[in-house]
Amino acid sequence: WEKDLVRQLSTQNSLPIATLALNYADTNQTTGNLYQFGLSADDEARMAADRAWADGLRNAVVLVQAGEWGNRVQAAFTARWQSLGGQVVDSIALGQPAELTRQLGNLMRLGDSEARSKQLADTLQTRVHSQPGRRRDIDFVFLAAPSQVARQVRPALIFQYAGDLPVYATSAINPGVQDPGMLHDLDGINFSEVPWLLGTTDPIKNDILTRWPDAAGLMGRFYAMGADAYQLAMQLQMLEALPSSSTLGLSGQMQLTPQLKVQRTSSWARFNDGKLERLP
Repeated sequence: WEKDLVRQLSTQNSLPIATLALNYADTNQTTGNLYQFGLSADDEARMAADRAWADGLRNAVVLVQAGEWGNRVQAAFTARWQSLGGQVVDSIALGQPAELTRQLGNLMRLGDSEARSKQLADTLQTRVHSQPGRRRDIDFVFLAAPSQVARQVRPALIFQYAGDLPVYATSAINPGVQDPGMLHDLDGINFSEVPWLLGTTDPIKNDILTRWPDAAGLMGRFYAMGADAYQLAMQLQMLEALPSSSTLGLSGQMQLTPQLKVQRTSSWARFNDGKLERLP
């Protein structure tokens, strides 16, 4: 479903029968009998905030793809992060690859470090051997960008003496290929991903893979969503009656918000030496 169609349904006071829309309206209005479920990058942004907070990090810098999608994901991350008590100290809308190194250099303020070294050398009237250093008010990076952009970010951070910063990302960074040579530049980035793509075994999944081999790749996210939609259709009343309850599916752990939107908590992974590994 398109968001506009779900929005039209959400303007009604109530629907005659229970309806599960496979997308989310942009409003928080509650409509009786209208349930909303999808693979939302907004959910993944909130997951990243929760994960980073649980890992003891408090000061974030946000890197998002320029445009409407990036703005929406940034807003979701920022709202959750600030509600937890975290601080967003800076943000960038990522431009073209040729601009990215300059953008990150300005963000990390290496020029300030170089200027201090020059000032010290002038004061002492001698040559000072120093290594540029990044700003120290950042604990981690939240990244929301497609794989081809994300592959530029990690090497650029290393080049800007910021390779020690943890990076938390959405599943958009996963290119869905098995070529280690292409994936090395994503090494070390933590990202959320549906259990379907992380080795989860399930009879329904096995049956689907037998019938539709394409489900083994990134399209598997949508097959997982379809299987979970079928499961949800039989459990919606229970999830609504018991607000603290949840159900485990192939796209993640799911529960209903008061606005009858299915909120999904997924698994975590990272690339290590060009290979995908599931995180605890």
